[in-house]
Parts: sequence; C-alpha cells; structure tokens
Amino acid sequence: MADWTSCPHCNLKHSARADGLCPRCRKPVSSAAAFEAAPAPEPITPASGAGTIYAPPPEAPAPSGGTMFDPAAAPAGGGTVYNPSAAPSAGSAGRSSSASSAGSGAVDGVPLGARIAGGILVLNAIALMAGGQMTAIGGGSRRIGSVVIDVILGIMVMIGNEGALKWTKIRVVLGAVIFTGILIAQGDMASMVFQIAFSAAILTLLIGEARGLRLGLGLSAAAFYFVVAVLGMGQGFFTRMTLKSQVAGDPVTRVEGDYLKYHLTMPANQQWYLRETEAARKDNPVVDIWLVRPDSDAHVITIVEELEDEDGAYDISLDDYTEAVIQNGRASSSEFQVVEQSTLARPVYGKMLHTVSVVDGLNVETYYGLFVHDNKAYQIMAFAEKDSFPSLKGELKQAIDSFELPTI
Repeated sequence: MADWTSCPHCNLKHSARADGLCPRCRKPVSSAAAFEAAPAPEPITPASGAGTIYAPPPEAPAPSGGTMFDPAAAPAGGGTVYNPSAAPSAGSAGRSSSASSAGSGAVDGVPLGARIAGGILVLNAIALMAGGQMTAIGGGSRRIGSVVIDVILGIMVMIGNEGALKWTKIRVVLGAVIFTGILIAQGDMASMVFQIAFSAAILTLLIGEARGLRLGLGLSAAAFYFVVAVLGMGQGFFTRMTLKSQVAGDPVTRVEGDYLKYHLTMPANQQWYLRETEAARKDNPVVDIWLVRPDSDAHVITIVEELEDEDGAYDISLDDYTEAVIQNGRASSSEFQVVEQSTLARPVYGKMLHTVSVVDGLNVETYYGLFVHDNKAYQIMAFAEKDSFPSLKGELKQAIDSFELPTI
C-alpha cells in the first residue's frame, strides 16, 4: 500500500515519490514528511444522519500583493509561472507610472524659444513706453494699442498659453507687413531693414521649437535690436541713418531759398546738409527748404507764404502772423508751450518764439523766426529733440539770426 503525504507548499495530497518532489509544484517535500501519513480529513455529519462526508483539504491562499503565482500552471520541469491577469500592488503601480512619465520626456505646449520671444515683445513695449517713444522704427506712427497688445500677448505666451502663441505669430506677421509697407511708402529704407530684421528674429523664436543654431540666431538678432534701437542709441539712430541717405550733395554753409531768393548762413562746421526736395515735401508739403544735421537729428525748415487776400491786398500784421503760428503749433502737437517770445531787430525785423512740444510722442524744443515783408510771410523753424537741444541751440539760433530777405 502506497505511503501518502501532503505538499507543505501547495497542500496536494500525493503518494511519496522517490525524487522527493511534489508532482504539482515540483517543490521538495521534506524527507521526514515524505512517509508521514496525511492527517485524516475531519468528518462532517449531515443533519439527516445519512453517512459521513469528508471535507477536501483547504485551498492554498493567494498571496496578498506583488506578483501572483499560479501553482496549477507550474511546468512539469519545475520553475515559476507568472499569471498575467494578476494585478500588481498599489505601490508597484505608482512606481511604474512615475517611471513612464519620467522617461517620456513630455514637452510643454509652448517651447522655450517662444516664451523668450514673448518676453522680448514685453520688454520692447515697456522700453518704448518708458522712453516716451510711441513711434515705430523710422518715425512712423505707432499706436499705443499696438504696444498694449504686445504686452498682453507677450505675457500670455511667457506663462505658456498656446492660444496666445497663435495670435502672437499673426500679430508679428501683420506688424511686419504693415510697418514695412509704411516705411517703404515713406522712403525710409534703413528703418525698413531693421523692421524686417526684428520681425524675423521674433518669428525665428516663435515658430516651432527653436533649438541650437536657430535659437542662437533669434536671440542674437533680438539682442542687437535692443542694443541699437532701445537701450543704446534710441530711435534717433534710425532717423539719422534715414536723414543721411536723403541729403543732397555736400555739406552747406550759405543756402538760398527755392521759392524766393532769401538766404541763410549755417555754422561752418561741415555738419549741415540740404535735404532732398522730394523727401522733404513728402513729410511737409509746404516746406521751401529743409536743412538737416544727421549726426544730431537737428533740423532747420523754412516756409514762405503769400499774404494777399482776394483783392490782392496786404492785410496781416507780424503779431497776427505770430499768433497764427502759435495756434497751428498747438493744433499739430499733443502738448505745446511757448517758453519765450522776443523781438528780432536785425538783420530783419521779426519775432522769435522759443517753444517746447510733444509731436508724435517725441519731446521737441524749437526756435521760430517769423518775418513779414511786403505781402510775404517767412517762417523759420529750427528744432531738435529736447535732450539734445541745449548743445545745438547756438547753431539753431544762428540760422534764424542769419536770415536775409530776397535781394530781387
């Protein structure tokens, strides 16, 4: 009669084997227990009293966590079989999820280059507002609404708003097209080049994910713009470049009027030039001659007006003409103040005004020389930006003091 034993690992009751292994799980059964008779099952007496029923040995409990082991699936040759349907423990699941996330290299919706571009737009807008330069490169009108839009979109892109990124691209492209068109119409080719370069730098950072060389080029171009246009030489740099490209010939000292043969004598420092007539009258249709000093963005403009009424009679005084010039200055400036008013006795009797004003966002200081002779009125405007005016006022006043009436 066979000796019976129970496997201490899977509780299988089986006859003792010569190899000492359980036929189900193929694990060793202790030699002491190999020939030990299995305990008799506990009898269960049914209520009806109809015989005795023996309970089967209890099932092996499943492990509480980790990898589930299925003893029934053990191969005949031994080893461990894993049940893929068994769920890992909560701790194991958390570690797996974290590892997957860390290894995925997930990229934020707004790349680093685009965030930098947003910051550049904000800095540019702040610099323009802080400097009182609500103007585009080259002097074209720049509405304050454009600056506000740049600040809002730039901040939203910086904090990772993908919707704002799309609108920022549209804004930069439209700005490049519109401002470039304006500058071309004004003949301001130097400023046009910088406008295109700045827009291209921003787009280089905004489109796609700027990395390596493209990121470096975009940052370098933006940095150059800030050094030259905002933090360094200011808007005057672009204006000086434009004026230098619009001068007619060599520096001048004594100049003659175009409409009438009056004369002005400029300082003999080889810094004053006549501006080309076409460019001058594009900016101011009534100008007669326009003198510029490109290195300092200083200007002397002359205007000649007829004072005859419908009957050909002369009926305006120097005081009336002076008041008309003041009213026109107020109408064409956002701020206008007469600092001083005096009389000129020589070489021609006239009036002199000293004013400060804000024109298209720029702080301007001006000397006016006003003269009335026969039926003609002569207006000389000598001006520069307020910051540079003190160093130029001697030259500007000399231009007015040198005025000579036509000899013919």
